[in-house]
Amino acid sequence: MDKGMLRRQTLERMQAGYESASEAYERIYRHLLNSKEWQQANMIGITMAKVPEIPTQFLVEMAWAQDKRVCIPRCMPIEREMVFHQVYSSSLLERNCYGILEPESTRPVVEPQQIDLMIVPGVVFNQQGHRIGFGGGYYDRYLRSFPNKKVALALDAQIMEERFDEVHDIPVDIVMTESVVFVVTKMTGKVDCLSPAATIRKDRA
Repeated sequence: MDKGMLRRQTLERMQAGYESASEAYERIYRHLLNSKEWQQANMIGITMAKVPEIPTQFLVEMAWAQDKRVCIPRCMPIEREMVFHQVYSSSLLERNCYGILEPESTRPVVEPQQIDLMIVPGVVFNQQGHRIGFGGGYYDRYLRSFPNKKVALALDAQIMEERFDEVHDIPVDIVMTESVVFVVTKMTGKVDCLSPAATIRKDRA
């Protein structure tokens, strides 16, 4: 099955189950908030999610409550790139032409190396950390120069066993769902599955 079909079918499942997935979201949040990746991060990069994605407003507010810094991407359609800007209040966000909340362009720019932890969005993931996004390619391009930890949050229904990665794809380091956490070893591609109650303790090799 090609990527376009996988994307469409998964989005349909996400949309159908969105209203009843709050308990699953809470379990995913706990995995992330209990992880050392979150706890040790000072600057967190995160996208303001749009239905039917896993909501991220709660995580943004938790980061602020824990005195962490938050940066959110602003897309530049002409250049087909995105830039992260630091924000400290939801009042500094505005909706773009796709209905996604983005920071005002006047907010301070954050460079890739300044972001300790990136929460990477996506539609489909596999256990090796590869992803199918929404088709714009913004994160694919940005992650090529991003040097730090990359974590994806997904529902079990978004995880596929098949391999769909290509040579240029940049995998995430960890995929967290409501029932399992996949940790990918950078050099070998080996995957460790952690139980829902486990706290993530494994760094990239």
